[in-house]
Amino acid sequence: MSLSHKKYAIISLLLERDEFVNSKFIAFSLGISIRSVKSYIQAINAECEDIGLKILGKRGRGYKIWMADKQSENEIRARYSLKSVALPYNYESSERVDFITKLLLERFKPISVDEILDTLHISIHSFNKDMFSVKMRFNNFRIKVMNKSDAIYIKGSETDIRLCIREYLYGDFELGSKFEHKDVLYDEIHVIKAMIINALNEYNANIAPLVLNNFALHIYLGVHRYRNGNKVILYKYENRWNLVSEDDLAIKLSTCLCSSLNKRYNIDLSSEEMLYYALHFKCKLINSKNEEAETDLAKDCVEDIVKEIENNFGLDFSEDDRLSENLKLHIPPMITRIKAHIVSRNSELTENLRQYLFATKITHSACQIIKRYYGVMPDVNEFGYLVLYFQMALARLIEKNQYRIGVLIHGGRAQQLMYLHDIALKFASQKYKFEILDVNKIFNADYLKDYDMIISTDEVELAKDLNLYLIKRETYLPDIAKCLEMLDFKGFCKEKYFSEANFITDLSVSNKLQAEKKIFAFLLKNGYIKKGFEEFSEFEFTELGKGLVHLQDTKKIISKTICLVVVLSQSIYWSQNPVRIILLTKTKKDSDLDLYAICSMLSRWAKNDYNIIRLLEEKNFKKFFEDLGNT
Repeated sequence: MSLSHKKYAIISLLLERDEFVNSKFIAFSLGISIRSVKSYIQAINAECEDIGLKILGKRGRGYKIWMADKQSENEIRARYSLKSVALPYNYESSERVDFITKLLLERFKPISVDEILDTLHISIHSFNKDMFSVKMRFNNFRIKVMNKSDAIYIKGSETDIRLCIREYLYGDFELGSKFEHKDVLYDEIHVIKAMIINALNEYNANIAPLVLNNFALHIYLGVHRYRNGNKVILYKYENRWNLVSEDDLAIKLSTCLCSSLNKRYNIDLSSEEMLYYALHFKCKLINSKNEEAETDLAKDCVEDIVKEIENNFGLDFSEDDRLSENLKLHIPPMITRIKAHIVSRNSELTENLRQYLFATKITHSACQIIKRYYGVMPDVNEFGYLVLYFQMALARLIEKNQYRIGVLIHGGRAQQLMYLHDIALKFASQKYKFEILDVNKIFNADYLKDYDMIISTDEVELAKDLNLYLIKRETYLPDIAKCLEMLDFKGFCKEKYFSEANFITDLSVSNKLQAEKKIFAFLLKNGYIKKGFEEFSEFEFTELGKGLVHLQDTKKIISKTICLVVVLSQSIYWSQNPVRIILLTKTKKDSDLDLYAICSMLSRWAKNDYNIIRLLEEKNFKKFFEDLGNT
């Protein structure tokens, strides 16, 4: 039996811990997604059943190795115990933060600090350091961690606490997930989904399938907390309850749903709970009439977003009607979701942010305009949805700037046409235009002047200094794919931006604020901060997953070009995720085309898990620089 490196690594990691390990830690340790962890574990269970090995899954705790008997255990440990398979990670601290967070959410009553110290076997000093990250987590949900008589507890609105529970106790929940011991939760979610669909059908309304699953889970949590005495309370100072009027469709849907819930669970949901579910419907309904999206406020906001992007990045989206229409449709209900504190969880968030790094920069500019118009800032989930709109707009804009590529296939005309047909079919995009070159004219500079790249099966001399890429007949399609990737970096000199002077390793910090202050001090000391901005201020940021965070200079306080790479001595919690590598990119002016090339290069570098592992383990600038060039 032959297992892939990732499967070996998962087994080895679980053998080393010999206890339940959550999927977020496994994912970060191996540089893969949580979804991939689940897929690998399913494959391991299928492949290793005959050797007495099984990985058990338990909701809220994670995964643990099970072995049939002592003989099987000895053989398995001998075969799969590896060293240094995972990313260097401050395991104890991050796991303690997870433990304390879940404890506060599960108990929802004062917990003795001494009890936590005894359970985790830590000092009060370590506890206080961990609490910085715990408090930051809860702050994201407008929840405070309170201290009273040497005990801690959380304080916040019931709706915010439910949202936080969804994130940290059910963050890995997916309706199709397969655990070894199937929980009754899945059956209940299916029943609740049927209730929602029944209400929607009665009033001829619609919500997206992905949103439906998330909504059903929120209802499940809400019903069970309501039965335990944790009820929604309406406070007069909270304007969000005014977002739903008495004659709103959402009220009718909620009334129908609550009637079904009352019968199913033998409860009597209050009018406050009914209004809470009405808010959920209001934020999730697909509105075909689009009245809100056509308001002058939404139109003006989108127009200013387009102007801001052109001013900051030199990108003209003014003729992209699809982008404008999508934003007009998306922004008003998004604002409703934000104001109602009801935001849909974006399960593919970090993967998209990592892949579309340049689009995140554009989105940060757009969010500043949205805040100016509506007085609220999109949260990280909504930010991720906006990134996709701008990435699609970027793709359309790039396709307009067509690359003209000459192809030299040495052989007969029929053979040349066959190759050209296969190439055009494989790379069917308006971005590329492939043309067979006349071999007799390649020595004429005027003939070649309009071509961006020449692809050839044989070495040839050209009249013009052009990029010539050789391809092999047996692997010509993947060879061409690699060549096309190079066009995004045409004329780009990475030596201009990445230097050893701006490559910092083993930076010792214990939290986000310390990290930002040390980075700001480095920038100030080396003359990167504009005059008049010497006082520290926090950066906007984008958490990219895999232990990466990208800092943004939205306040425009950096005066010079810099690509800063910082490797921390240990992982810290940033806002939502553990972070070990900090990136900051800034060109002389944001409209510099090199900024797109820098972001594309970093995105491609981050795709490869082993690039990240190599940087963390070796902390060597030359090797990092080499990996950047090999993306």
